[in-house]
Amino acid sequence: MVSANGDEGDSEPLTPLRPRYLITVLALTAVVWVVLFVVRVQAHQPNVDDYLYAYTARSLDKAPNPISAFLQTGQTSPLVPALAALGAGVKGIYGALAVELPLVLLLVAGCFVLARVWVRPTAAMVIALVAVLNIEVLDYAMMLNFAIASTGAVVWCFASYLRSDHLRNWRWALTFGIALSALALSRSVAPVYFAPLAVVVAGDYLLDVRRNGDFWRWPALLAVGSLLVMAGPWWLVSGHTALHYLLNAGYNPSSGYLAASQGFDITLTAIHRRIAFELLELGWFESWVLGGAVVAAVAVAALDRRRLNWRSLWMLAVWSVLTLLLLSSSSNLGTAFGLPVLVIIVVLCGSVLGQFPRPALRWALVPLAAVVVVGLAFQFTSSISEWWPGPTYRSEVINAGGTNRTNVGLITAQVARAVGKTRTLLALDDPIVNVNGLGWELNEARSLLVPPSGKSATAAVVSYLPRANALVLGTTVSSYFGPLDEAVVERAAYADGYRPAQLWRVGTFGSVVVWRRGAGGSASHRFAPTTAVLQPKKSGTAVKGVYYMDARASALLGLMSVKFEISGGTPQQDIVVAAKLVPFGWLGGWNTTDLPNGVYTIRSVAEEVDGQTTRSAPVFVRVDN
Repeated sequence: MVSANGDEGDSEPLTPLRPRYLITVLALTAVVWVVLFVVRVQAHQPNVDDYLYAYTARSLDKAPNPISAFLQTGQTSPLVPALAALGAGVKGIYGALAVELPLVLLLVAGCFVLARVWVRPTAAMVIALVAVLNIEVLDYAMMLNFAIASTGAVVWCFASYLRSDHLRNWRWALTFGIALSALALSRSVAPVYFAPLAVVVAGDYLLDVRRNGDFWRWPALLAVGSLLVMAGPWWLVSGHTALHYLLNAGYNPSSGYLAASQGFDITLTAIHRRIAFELLELGWFESWVLGGAVVAAVAVAALDRRRLNWRSLWMLAVWSVLTLLLLSSSSNLGTAFGLPVLVIIVVLCGSVLGQFPRPALRWALVPLAAVVVVGLAFQFTSSISEWWPGPTYRSEVINAGGTNRTNVGLITAQVARAVGKTRTLLALDDPIVNVNGLGWELNEARSLLVPPSGKSATAAVVSYLPRANALVLGTTVSSYFGPLDEAVVERAAYADGYRPAQLWRVGTFGSVVVWRRGAGGSASHRFAPTTAVLQPKKSGTAVKGVYYMDARASALLGLMSVKFEISGGTPQQDIVVAAKLVPFGWLGGWNTTDLPNGVYTIRSVAEEVDGQTTRSAPVFVRVDN
C-alpha cells in the first residue's frame, strides 16, 4: 500500500491536507490577531511578562555574542525571546510582541494538520478555529508569553508524529524532531509536557515495532538527533537553572513539580483546584461548552464506536490526563500552564464529533461558532466577569485599581525617569508599576532594590530603607508583595528623611508615589482618600450571626487605618469595627447576634497618614437573627 505521503507501508493512508482550507484558517486567524493587536497597542498597557521577556529579547539582540547569550538565558527558556529579539531591538515591547503572530499561525496550522488525521477539511477548519480563537488562547496570543509557543510545539509534535508513519517518513520525522526541540526550548515548565509525550510516543512506537518489527529506523534516529543538536546545548549550559526553577515552581518555593521539596503529591483536591483554575481562565461559559463537548464526544464514542476512526486518538487522551496530573502536583497555578491540555482536548473532542455525518456536523458548528464570536467580542471589553472575561492584560490593570484608560507604559516611563539612576527601593510591585517594567525602562535593574515578599513584606521594606535614596510606594489592590502596611512604611520613611516628590493618581483607587531623601512634598498634590464597601454588595442584604464586611480603600500617601461605622436598629446602635488588610481588600467582622433585628447602615471610613478622612456611600442591610 502507498500512503498519501508517498511512502510504502502497511499502515492506513493519511488524509491529504487540502491547502486551500489551511490557507483559509490561517487568513482568518491572522485577521483576528492583527485587529486585536492594534487594540492592544492602543491600550498602552504592557503586561508584567511583556516587560520581562522583551527585556530578555532586547538583551539577546544587543549581546556581543548572541550564541553565548542564547545558551545562558538561565531559567528563562530562550525560544520566544530569541525569536522576538529583532522586534524588541527595533520597536520595543510591541515589536517583540509581534512574534506572537507567527506563533499563533503555527498553532492554528498544527491544529488543522492534526485534526485532518481523523476528519474532513471543513470539520478540521472548525476544530482549528475553536482551538485558537477561544478566550484563553487569544489572551496569551496578545501577550509576550511562552504559552502559545509551547502549545504550538505540543500540537506539532502530535501532528508530525502521526503523519510520519511511526517515524518511517523522513520529512515528517524531521518535523517531529524540530517540534520536540521547540518544545524543549519553549518554557521552563516544558518537561511537564515532554515527559507524558515521551511516554505515549514510545508506547505507540513499541506497539508498531511489535506488529511490524524494524526497531531501528533511520528517520527515528534523525528525529532524536535533531532534538539533541537543537535543544541539547542549551540544556547542558542552562538546564540546571531551569530545572531548579521548575522543581521549586518558580516563584513558590514551598512546592513544585516532580521531585519538589514536598515530594510528588497528587490529591483529588489538588486536581480539582487545577481544573477549576484552568476553566476559570477560559471563562465559565466557554468552559461549560467545552464540558458539553467532552460529554458528547464520550457519548458518540460509546454509541458509534464501530464506525469511528480511532487511529491514535488514545495518545491525545492519555497525554492530556498524564499532563493534568503532573500539573496538579504543584500548588503553583502558573501562567497558562494548562493551555496545551486545553487545545489538545478541543482537538480530541472535535476529532470525534467531526466524524458525524455532514448534516449533523453543520448543525453542531452553529453553537461553536457563536461561542467563538461572542468570546471575540469580549476581547474588546474591560469585562472581569468570570463568565466572559475580557483580555488578561487589561483585567490585571483593572484589578490593580486602574481603568481601561490607564496608560501603564506612560506611568512606568515617568516613574523610571523620576528615579533615574538613584538607588531606589521598590515597595510597589503590581501590574501597573513593577520591577519588570522599571527594569525595562531603566535598561538595567542594578539601581532597583526589591525586598522579598511574603507575610513579613512590611518589615522587609522598612529594613531596606537605609540602603536607598528613593522609594516607590503607593496604593494598590493587587500587589505582588501581598498585604503591605503603607502607613508603617511611610512613617518609617519620614523618620529616615524621605519626603514625597512626585505623585500619580491611577484610576479611582490606586496611586503611585516617588519619595526622595530631603525632597519637599507639595500639598497641592494631595487628594482625599477614597473608599467603598464591597461586601455587602447591595442594599437590602439580610445578615445574621458573625458577618464579614469587605471594603476597598486607597490614599495617595497611604492609609493610616480603615474601619466600618455601623448605625441603626431600635434603640439606636452605633458600632465601630476595625478592618484588617487582606490580599483582596479590608476585612472586618461584625457580630450581629446581640443586636436587635432591624435596618442598619454600613459605611467604610478611610483615614490617610496626614489625617484626612473619607466615608463611603452607605449600604443598608437588614439584621435578621
